[in-house]
Amino acid sequence: MLLQQSLIQVVRITDSGASLEASSNVLPYPSSVHTVFMRPLYYSIVSIMEKIIGPLSTGSILLASPKIITNPVVRFIYFINPVDLQRCVNGTRRISELLRTRAVADYKFGFGDGLGHSEHYMELSWGCLMERVVDSELRVLGVGSLRVIDGSVFPTSPGTNPHTTLLMLGGHMGLKILIERMQKTSYS
Repeated sequence: MLLQQSLIQVVRITDSGASLEASSNVLPYPSSVHTVFMRPLYYSIVSIMEKIIGPLSTGSILLASPKIITNPVVRFIYFINPVDLQRCVNGTRRISELLRTRAVADYKFGFGDGLGHSEHYMELSWGCLMERVVDSELRVLGVGSLRVIDGSVFPTSPGTNPHTTLLMLGGHMGLKILIERMQKTSYS
């Protein structure tokens, strides 16, 4: 049974500190037989992901040089806080429970338990904490003329596909910067 293609959507916000998200895609089935008389076969892929809400673990980013071509020194520290690790385990268990329900049974396909495979990735966010990295005007503390205007300044994730939220933030801050510049030139 083919599912409609969908963007990532929040499926459930759990009581265990993680939200579950899902997306689906329709792909052509790879076949070694190519003929003009046979219509291609398609199959649906569903991805179920978890997002840890407001992680407590933090790393660091340091400028290695004032030169723009020099990469910063980045120290990733995932799950250093045991609460984050427990939230991840809880979210993974919730996904496992979901995959064992009758509602999902018709959509599984057969590799052993029918669950396909698992991939893990980290989405970097919450890196520029307010009043620790940037001020309320999103200026980087201790660095003149530099602002961070992206999702890393949010204290928690604004949800799935925050594109519109980020556009609004960029537009709002762009107007504020223009007004500041116009006020400076009018006082000069």
